Amino acid sequence: MRTLISFFRLIRLVNVLFVALFMLIVRCCIVEPLFAEMPFLAGYECSDFNFVLLVFSAMCFIASGNVINDYFDIRSDAINRPDRVVVDKQIHRHTVLLIHILLTVLALAFGIYLTIRLGRVEYMVFCLTPVVLWLYTTMFKKMMFVGNLVVALLVATIALIVTSFQVTEMRNLLAISENTEALHHFNAQVGVVWKSTIVFAAFAFVANLGREIIKDMEDVEGDTATGCRTLPIEMGIKRTKVVVLVVELLLIFITLSVARSKGSMELLLYLISTVISPTVVLLMQLMSQCDKRAYHRLSMMSKLIMLFGVMTPVVMYILGLSASLV
Repeated sequence: MRTLISFFRLIRLVNVLFVALFMLIVRCCIVEPLFAEMPFLAGYECSDFNFVLLVFSAMCFIASGNVINDYFDIRSDAINRPDRVVVDKQIHRHTVLLIHILLTVLALAFGIYLTIRLGRVEYMVFCLTPVVLWLYTTMFKKMMFVGNLVVALLVATIALIVTSFQVTEMRNLLAISENTEALHHFNAQVGVVWKSTIVFAAFAFVANLGREIIKDMEDVEGDTATGCRTLPIEMGIKRTKVVVLVVELLLIFITLSVARSKGSMELLLYLISTVISPTVVLLMQLMSQCDKRAYHRLSMMSKLIMLFGVMTPVVMYILGLSASLV
């Protein structure tokens, strides 16, 4: 049981499950409802099996990235989070590397199978994720702002990948059935699906970017000792706070734009109480606090804000609103 708990901590199970939830929301609360609003798609449904494989592939990719990140971050984690170090304390480093390899192989197997099944060679790019994660761990995260951007982009890209796979599968179904009229209408109207996904992905990108920068403020001591060139180290805490301010204001702007496009008082109240007001509180505390414990608390707070924001399409679905975010 203890080994299992250590394994879950190593792969960061909560983050991995969040990715699964994120993908589920994109499919069930954005893509499928918008498909349902297109009457010519009646009787056509994307494969649940393919989607489950896509989710498992993404979960394995993220888990393997977390594992290799901990593998290379032993020194900095020993300073920043000594009580949360798993590598060599709870699981031997060789076993950690083996877990990373196995998770990567599983993710690649799922990804390659889906690429072949959908008949789209360009989706092989999806299989470059392990390379990106490896480069992030060994190089990007030590470069000022680059590491933050890479992590935020990976999260946003997951939403785009889900929509891309769903749209491709629906096109294949229409093509196989030789329903050229429906395929023509679909190609003409699928833009709203992409626009809504991009708005959703933009929110996830900005929310995650702000959190990553706050985490860097929390980890200054360990990052300095290991030669990382993060924003707080290169620019100083005060200037980094200004960057976070700009990022969080952009988050509020995206949130208000979604609320305005829907014209729903219930949705507006939800977003004010779970995203906008907490973000304002976070900024007020960020500007007045300057210790590691406070930054950790704000990092967790930004994680909750992102979670509530990501749940917006679910709330829209419950309220009976259109799934369009534009």
